[in-house]
Amino acid sequence: MGECVGLPSRRAVLGGAGALAAASLSGRLLAMDDAPPLSRRLGVQLYMLGKLSIAELPAQLKALRETGYREVETSPLPGASAEALRTELDRAGLACPSCHIGLESMVPGMLSLADPEPAAAYAKALGANHVVVALFPFMSALKRRPDAQAVLSDLKRLGPVIGDIARSMTPEDWTDVARRLNEAGGKLAAAGLRVGYHNHNVEFVRLANGQSAFDLLVAQTDPKLVDFELDLGWVAAAGIDPAGLLKRLGPRVSQLHLKELAATPANTALKINSADLGAGVQDWPAIADAIGASSVRHAYVEQEPPYAPSGLEAARRGYAFIQPLLARKGL
Repeated sequence: MGECVGLPSRRAVLGGAGALAAASLSGRLLAMDDAPPLSRRLGVQLYMLGKLSIAELPAQLKALRETGYREVETSPLPGASAEALRTELDRAGLACPSCHIGLESMVPGMLSLADPEPAAAYAKALGANHVVVALFPFMSALKRRPDAQAVLSDLKRLGPVIGDIARSMTPEDWTDVARRLNEAGGKLAAAGLRVGYHNHNVEFVRLANGQSAFDLLVAQTDPKLVDFELDLGWVAAAGIDPAGLLKRLGPRVSQLHLKELAATPANTALKINSADLGAGVQDWPAIADAIGASSVRHAYVEQEPPYAPSGLEAARRGYAFIQPLLARKGL
């Protein structure tokens, strides 16, 4: 993802552990209790904008703000420091409460929670209070394949291979993922940051012990350190009812990806047919009711490509559908 330039010192970011960190986190949570409702600070995952340079970003962020979005979720941009991204977000009037950073690096120099201090520095510089792991760590298994480099350079091949890796993992493998999430959560807590895990549909594979990998992660991660960013589209792609799962998980879910599902055979192979919000099969009134009874603090519109005509236009259509629905529900 490129080097991050000009980040705060590690000591400065991770200083203030113990009581000071707890007070800082408590203060933010109290502030969230007084925050406007979700419908008035709806977010969007910048993944929808595709690969952007920092020079292209201002116009895109301005368009999102004019659409009505108030928050974004992002990942580190290649060649752009956190400060540069934060500057553009501030200019556009957008907040970034959450960013995606993996448990491991896919390429040399990429930020990851394997080295939590620079990852925490990046999130803090953005103004984020959540660091979310977007996918289980798969690189070790991938590197054992003779075609690893070819797979990494071909996204059409990478998705199915990741699905195969997930379905070959044992309960012990997923337990190790939970351990690593807990470890990262403990280290980032000293900086006042929360670690989350974002699901796809591969985590709903049934393991040899009869449990799903997702339920294992929920059971074996520490609620004090790790929560979940529930991607409603990928949940539905696994054949799971998103509203029911949100209700079942209760306070473990702090963030959502609001994603539509076109007709998709239930699977755990990283396959999904995405659509504009409201143009698919999701029961959004039921989902909105479940959100209203939940502990969700942030929700981001997201859609999988391809887009017609663009990701930005899809984000606009998504906002036009979901914002009035949330507002009508008093959310």
